[in-house]
Parts: sequence; structure tokens; C-alpha cells
Amino acid sequence: MIKDDTKSEIRDAASQVKSAADSVIHDGQDAARGLADRAGDAAGHLKDQAMAVKDKAVDMASNAGAMAAEAVGNARDMAGQRANAAKDSLADEGYKLADTLRNAASDRGESVQGRVLGVMAGGVDSIADSLQGRSLGEMFGDVQAYARRNPGLFVAGAAVLGFALARFVRSGGSQDYLGKGRNS
Repeated sequence: MIKDDTKSEIRDAASQVKSAADSVIHDGQDAARGLADRAGDAAGHLKDQAMAVKDKAVDMASNAGAMAAEAVGNARDMAGQRANAAKDSLADEGYKLADTLRNAASDRGESVQGRVLGVMAGGVDSIADSLQGRSLGEMFGDVQAYARRNPGLFVAGAAVLGFALARFVRSGGSQDYLGKGRNS
């Protein structure tokens, strides 16, 4: 049998082992809580950094969108200015063509050619006036409305105008087109 002293020593040793195990468990729990707290703090910090990066990305995207919209607006304004300058230049050329047609009409007197050239000069003058006094948007709207009301006439007029412009350009200018520069 085991002596009482030995039993007592075994109980004391078991008690010390239990105390040591409780201490290890308690220290492990404290260490685990500390690690969990630090992990939570690190996760919160990472979340804050991620939100800051997201906010910066949103700001950058917003700025890029605003810059793109500004660039498109500037390009549209520039295109509008160029189109208006071209419209004004076309009106000026129309006035010059009308003057040339009037001169050719006066050279031909009261003949049929003279009267036709006079009517053409008036029409070109009227078109140049309408170009000069209107915006491009108004003119395009009028052309679209006319084309919808009279599609056949519009296509025929466009074909005649294209043919006349091609002949005019091929002839080398208004003098040759009106027959002044030729030996006929």
C-alpha cells in the first residue's frame, strides 16, 4: 500500500500541476484575447485604409468624369465656332457669287440669260442672307423640316446643287463657270 505521506505528496503534486495548468490556461486565454484585440485593431485600421483608398478612387473618377465632360464641351464649342466661321465664310462667298451673277446678268442685258442670271443672283443673295442671320441649329432644323415635307424635291435639289458645285469647282472658279474666261 501507499503510505499516507506519499499520498499527501501526490495530492500536493497534483494540486501544483492543476495550478500550473490553470495558470497556463489563464495566460493562454489572456494572450489569445490580446491577439484577438490586436487583430481587431489591425482589421479596423485596414478597413479605414481601404475606405480612404475607395474615397480617393471615387474622387479621382469624379474628377476624370468632370475633366472628360469639360473636354467634350470645349471640343463642341470649338467645333461650333469653326462651323459658324465656315457658315460665315460660305455666306461671304455667296455674296461674291451673287455679285458675279449680277455682273454677268447686266452684261447680257434683258436677254433670257440675263434675266435667269439676275434671278439666280437674287436667290444666291437670299441664301447668303439666310446663312448670315441664322444659327447652324436653326438652319439644320429648317433643312430637316423641308426634307420631311418635300423629300423628292429635296433629293432633286441636292443632286442639282451637287452637280452645279462640281461643275463650278472643276471649271476653276466663277469666271470660267459663267463663260467669261473661255473663248466661246
